[in-house]
Amino acid sequence: MRRGQASFEFLMTYGWAFLILTIILSTFVYMGITNVKPSVPEKCLFDDSFSCSEVGAVVLGGNSYVITFYIVNTVGQEVSLLKNTDPVRITSEISSLKSNPELFIDGKSLATNTLNLSVGQKVKAEIKFDGNSEDLINLEVDLNYEIKKEGYFPRISTGLITVGVTT
Repeated sequence: MRRGQASFEFLMTYGWAFLILTIILSTFVYMGITNVKPSVPEKCLFDDSFSCSEVGAVVLGGNSYVITFYIVNTVGQEVSLLKNTDPVRITSEISSLKSNPELFIDGKSLATNTLNLSVGQKVKAEIKFDGNSEDLINLEVDLNYEIKKEGYFPRISTGLITVGVTT
């Protein structure tokens, strides 16, 4: 076998393998499988008084954010969520926070409304604020509540929310 023929066969064999590998990698890049951005699990945790699910964040435009989640009354009795003018604390780095976060439960601001929740009732909660965030938002949410049968004996349930920002 001549030297040129051996070189040609070597290049053809490994050339085809390289071409197939390039096509496969290009397909992965096109489909977004190679996104190396770390995936942060979204979580929403409250104490035993409330459960939390389906958390997500959306950028409305510019620097406006809405974080949505659902809470369920797991106290075992009917409760009233009490008015709270400052129920949300942002614990992640938010540069140039332009407005205090506001908590809405079923479309009503918790700053100005008292809301009743029956046992097991699931309600949509939204936190709205303006500011600049990178990829991750960490929040603490205080739900002041009282058990209806006991009268005015306020309690606090604090929830922790971590959510990735999608645009």
